[in-house]
Amino acid sequence: MSLTSLCALLCTLLSIGPATAQTPPAPTVTAIEAAAGSFRATLSDGTTRQGTELIGMVLTYSDGDTTIRVKLKGVRPDPRDASGRLQLNDLRYADTDKPYCLPSADGLREGYAIAGRAADDGTIHPAEPGEFVLACTSGAQGKCLRFGYRPWEVGPDGVSNADRYNACIHMIRADYCGDGTATTKDGTLIDMFDDAGIQQAERKPGFSFEAAWTPEGAACVAHVRIRENISLADLARTCPRLAGKLGPEACSEGAVSADVYNLSK
Repeated sequence: MSLTSLCALLCTLLSIGPATAQTPPAPTVTAIEAAAGSFRATLSDGTTRQGTELIGMVLTYSDGDTTIRVKLKGVRPDPRDASGRLQLNDLRYADTDKPYCLPSADGLREGYAIAGRAADDGTIHPAEPGEFVLACTSGAQGKCLRFGYRPWEVGPDGVSNADRYNACIHMIRADYCGDGTATTKDGTLIDMFDDAGIQQAERKPGFSFEAAWTPEGAACVAHVRIRENISLADLARTCPRLAGKLGPEACSEGAVSADVYNLSK
């Protein structure tokens, strides 16, 4: 679940300390943005606050049709990130204190703020400053951050992770056509890898090469992940750009260059 926010839609977010007759009014938030998966606010006095300094702020979030209020209840390091740079944000509905996010496989109900705007297919692209997407640990947008494909970072090969991140979103969803149509099933295991070594294949028994992935969807498909949801014949009909790129003879490991790859049963 994700909604895109604009600075112009923000309510009064934060009060930094109480004002008294003897002190000037506390600074207010003039702008807020996503920074490395969390939040950074600029105050009226020119200073900035981010991460744990913003606990307690409330965002008014809108996608044009729906408006909700989301409270930042906590911030902590993501236990899956050895570097300690990726922060988990405890996001709650401000009116009920219920978690904004559904639980992920490891039980987490936290999320991230990612700079940019979400396209209809779920990928995230550059946008005006102050525009960002809330992504949960349970969704593809959040999972791909945890796998190391953080679009604001550069990979070990010196190449931006932005394309790997969007390719990963399609991969997680088994969105072969790249049009936002997910064909996977919750709990299905995949074994992923990439040419930069951010993820390396575990070569699980019974797994074989499934597909190569780009920000536009699959570059080729050796076999589909969930056969009752879609077939190679279905893909040939619904996704013309994959013509000639379907089946193990046309799609094999090492034969196609892409941003990320995966194996599956």
